[in-house]
Amino acid sequence: SDLEKSPAANLADFLIHAAGVTIGTCGGGRTRNQQCGRVSMRSTTIPPSYCQPTFFVDGFEWNPRMGAATDLTPGTPPQAPYTPANVKAVEVYSSERNRPLAFEGDPTCGAVVIWTK
Repeated sequence: SDLEKSPAANLADFLIHAAGVTIGTCGGGRTRNQQCGRVSMRSTTIPPSYCQPTFFVDGFEWNPRMGAATDLTPGTPPQAPYTPANVKAVEVYSSERNRPLAFEGDPTCGAVVIWTK
């Protein structure tokens, strides 16, 4: 229902409110800076202490070489392919939370599952 209220927002604005999701810190080592100001999850291995979750769209793993499935920086205009306008639900699995095997992805970081309209 929150997605329907803000169809012009970017999904990062919603993801940061999910359990296990945070904003990557800035400063420190090079690996942390890759997530600087972006939606991140705690890694089960350190370093890096924050990592980008694996994204799944309609049950299939998103190929990160195509860019991010969603915008990862909150408070910015939507530019990625999936926005509240074309998404009906989002599931978030932190690295500490059990998740279905179909959504395992990188086991050191969490997973975000996007279901489209």
